[in-house]
Amino acid sequence: MVTLSMVLQNSLAYILSTLKREEGQDFAEYAIILALVVIVAAAGFTGLGNAVLGVVGNVSGQLTAAV
Repeated sequence: MVTLSMVLQNSLAYILSTLKREEGQDFAEYAIILALVVIVAAAGFTGLGNAVLGVVGNVSGQLTAAV
């Protein structure tokens, strides 16, 4: 008969063996690099968006003044 204790022990053993494998570390490293790229890109797009908003505001102001 399979008990809850046996299931928990087997699950814990599987998790620990997975964490000890080195193949998973490559995936984790790529995930960290991807996360950093996303953060830098988001910051860049925020700055770019503010610049575009300023230009559109200036153009809108000039068009309103010209009319």
